[in-house]
Amino acid sequence: MKEGKLVKLLHGTYTTRANPTGETVWEAINLVRTGLVLDGRSAIEAHEVRPLSLPLVVRAPTGNTRTTTPHLLRINRGQKRSYEDRGGYRVVPLVEAIRVCLEDGSMSEKDLRDVTNARFTGESGITRMVRELAAMETKKKTTLRTFLDSCVYGTDSGLESQLVGSLHRKGFKTKQNFRIGGYKWDVCIEELKVVIDVDSRKYHGDPLHQTFIIDRWKTNHAQLLGWTALRITEDCVGHVAVRKLIRLLEQVRAFRTKSPRARLRGIVDEPVWMWHMMLTHY
Repeated sequence: MKEGKLVKLLHGTYTTRANPTGETVWEAINLVRTGLVLDGRSAIEAHEVRPLSLPLVVRAPTGNTRTTTPHLLRINRGQKRSYEDRGGYRVVPLVEAIRVCLEDGSMSEKDLRDVTNARFTGESGITRMVRELAAMETKKKTTLRTFLDSCVYGTDSGLESQLVGSLHRKGFKTKQNFRIGGYKWDVCIEELKVVIDVDSRKYHGDPLHQTFIIDRWKTNHAQLLGWTALRITEDCVGHVAVRKLIRLLEQVRAFRTKSPRARLRGIVDEPVWMWHMMLTHY
């Protein structure tokens, strides 16, 4: 070791590589330890098919950890409970890895938010999120749930992500791909009992008008069940229309704060053709 020919990984385990990689460390410790899974930042790197950086972060059963070389290897104690196989690596579920990074500070919240938004997209992403959260210990979810409330996951498009981001910045808590009966809404603000759809020409402008018919009955259904159903177009996102929408929602929030169960009233705005850029010559 003094001559630099051996590099210590943990007690009794060495490598002959002067500059070992994360992959080298993983291969070496698996020769002498069982029940290890990648944890925290290392697990996220495996989920994203990126090279494993150092120090490698693994989880080992309680009582199965020994002194390590800190800049090469860090071992978290704990039962693996459940793990996945990602590219030949045993890893903790992605939500669990994000929780660990929030606690140890090995990744910034911005980077973790980017991972969450990119990896949990659409309705399948929401289903995966619910499943992975259900498998976690309850006492470990509080900080994670607060963080997830700030993320824009579960959306189907960049337009929806942009809208949800604008709503979050104004303090609205949202759910994406929210179902009412058999219908799915892009965004839901459950505390206000408001649902929103972002209608794009690609998916809502079919020549047979089938989507047009579905959208009408979808809105009818939500309103009959007491929801306030709002629809905007792709031309509204990123335009003054979103600011108009937020002002309307702020009126709804103020009304609901005073009268949670009363029927909405006093929500006013100018006719759309007076301010929307696509209708100024209407």
